[in-house]
This record gives sequence, C-alpha cells and structure tokens, in this order.
Amino acid sequence: LLSRGAEGMALSFGCENNSTAEILSVEIALTETANWKASGRKESSVRTLFSASLPASAVQGTQKIEQKVTAEERKSLETESCKALHTRLLAAIQEPAMRIQIDSTARDSYRGHDGKSVLSIMHMLAITLMTGSYSTDPSIEIPVFVQAAGTSVQMGPATSTSPTVAQEVTGVAQEFIPVAQPLSPPPFVVAEVVGKPETPEDWAPIEHAKVALPVEAAVFGEIDLPAEGSVDRLVAEMRSRSDDAHLVVQFIRSYGCPECRGKGCTFCPDSGSVLQKLSPSQLSSIVKSIDFSIEQPMVVETLGRAMGARSMTCSHLAAALKAGHPTVKVDTVKAAAQLCGDLEQNKGLILGHLSEFEAFLCEGALNSHANFATQGSMQ
Repeated sequence: LLSRGAEGMALSFGCENNSTAEILSVEIALTETANWKASGRKESSVRTLFSASLPASAVQGTQKIEQKVTAEERKSLETESCKALHTRLLAAIQEPAMRIQIDSTARDSYRGHDGKSVLSIMHMLAITLMTGSYSTDPSIEIPVFVQAAGTSVQMGPATSTSPTVAQEVTGVAQEFIPVAQPLSPPPFVVAEVVGKPETPEDWAPIEHAKVALPVEAAVFGEIDLPAEGSVDRLVAEMRSRSDDAHLVVQFIRSYGCPECRGKGCTFCPDSGSVLQKLSPSQLSSIVKSIDFSIEQPMVVETLGRAMGARSMTCSHLAAALKAGHPTVKVDTVKAAAQLCGDLEQNKGLILGHLSEFEAFLCEGALNSHANFATQGSMQ
C-alpha cells in the first residue's frame, strides 16, 4: 500500500544471473493504467508515475556465467542460486536500493466489484533486467495499491495494538507477514436537492409524460440471491461489495462452529457447519472474489482455522494458490500450510503451484506440521 505525497516506499530487490547473457541495466517503473468501458467500447490510458535506471554494476548478482552448463550442472546451480538470492534479499531489506515517491497526482487504485466495473485504476511496479539485443529481458510485475494518506486500510504486524482480522477471529498471534485490516463498508451518502436547478437560457426542454419506476425493480431486478448462510451467498455479496475480509469474518461468526465461532476446536468436525464442509472449489471461489490480493493469505488462513481441527487439506490450499494472485503465493503457504491435516502425505499438491524459488522460501512452512487440533482445544 502506497500513499500519495508521503515518505514513499523503500524498494529492495535481488537477482541471480545464471545465463551467458550480459545484463546492461536494471529498470524500475511504477505505472498507472486507467481502463473504462461503455456501450461495448473499451479504452485505456497508461502513464508512468515513477521510473529509475540502475547500472548493472550497482546490483549484485547481475554478473553472467562464462560458459553454458549441462542440465545436471544447471540443477545444482539453481539450488545454490536460490540460497544466494534469499540471503541477498534479506540483506537488501536493511539497505534498500531506492525509495519510490508517489506523485501527488496519482489516482486511487480501484478495481471495482469482481473486476467488472465500468472504470478501474490499476498500479503496477515492474523491475526489468535489460540485456540488449537478441536476448530476453526478464521482468517481474508486482501490483501495488495507491491511496490517500490516512485512509482506512492499514498495514501493521499482528503484534501491534490493532489486531489483524485473522488474530481477531482465531485468537492466535501471527508472526509471518503484516496483513491488511478489512475495509469498513462504504458509507451511504444522502444527497439533498435544495430548490430547482436553473435552466440555461438557450435551452428549451420539452417535457413528456412522467414515468414512475419501482425502486426495488430498478435496483435489484429479478435476481434471485443464493440461500442465506451458503458459500454461494457469501461469494455473491463479496462480488457486490469491496469489504471482502469483513464479509468473511461476519460469515464465520454467523455460520461457523457454535462452540468456537471460528477459533478452531475439537468439536468442529461434529458441528456440521457450512465451513467444516467447505470444499476446495468453494474456497477457490472465495479467494477469486477478494479484490485486494494482499488480503488473500489472511482470508485463507482465517477460513482454514474456522474449518476446524485438520479439516483443511492440501487440495484446499492448492485450489487457493491457483485462484489467488501469483505475488502472494509464498505468503499464502506460510499462512495456511500448517493447517493442512494431510501436509506430510500430500504437500506435492502445493509444491506443484510453486516455482523452485517459491518452494525454497516455503521450505520451513511445508516441513513444520504443528498440532492445530491441540492448539484449538486449548483456546
């Protein structure tokens, strides 16, 4: 989350060149894309809010290898590269490469409901390794969210005085990543018309017969909402509103296990709640409906705990990884892998959705199988 006109964001990154291609420079760019559509037409506008270029000599890991390696040598080289890159990234956090200052004219990020809004504003941070002609320029893109300073979405560690949603529902302090608190439902604004608007002098309107339409039909039409308390109903509400995490929390409190209200307990498997029966495809639908990708790991973890003692499986987590944004895969695994009852037997389902480097970062989470059932019964 970036705020306009604030101190900006510290940017740290690292790379490892396992090719014979020479890297000339590293280009960093933050872009804003405005998309709008109406009457079957689509238009878009892109502008650059921030850009910078670093010479390759100023970035560790850009040095090329002198000669091509065999497939066996490459596998060993990639393993060592993952370790070296991880160490380099940890060190870079202490000494950021630069700070990204957001232009005061930047618009707020806005995705709309379920990504189907008439207007959307997207911000993307791209880091590209420039290699010159006849070579691919490797690039990664990371979505960021721009907002006005002091808005309601806040970032902070779970140990702060303002608890995260996951901590609020489960009662378990989280240590892996800071997560966003839920957005409050947008307030309704009532407009009051005072007097009659003036008509321009050169305008001669013709008044026809007045037509009255029922408000209910104009707003809702003939749409039949899914049954109250069902996952389909939750998904439908998430797609029509922007406070997705808040809706999930309320759903857990209303329809979770009556013994623990989503904290996880030994009674959950016998409660027959809709959450205890949550299927991988249903979890996938929920994750797809989350507008803010940074909230996806926290929502998956919260639902996993609310499902009860070891009801979550590797199939659930794999479905969430497939449905979620690529940039939050590692955070999602670190948040929810410990909740999978079949982690030791079926972790391969999770690894199938991770790159080699992502798997390296998740090694600790995938090899630690905490006794969640015991934790739940002690709360």
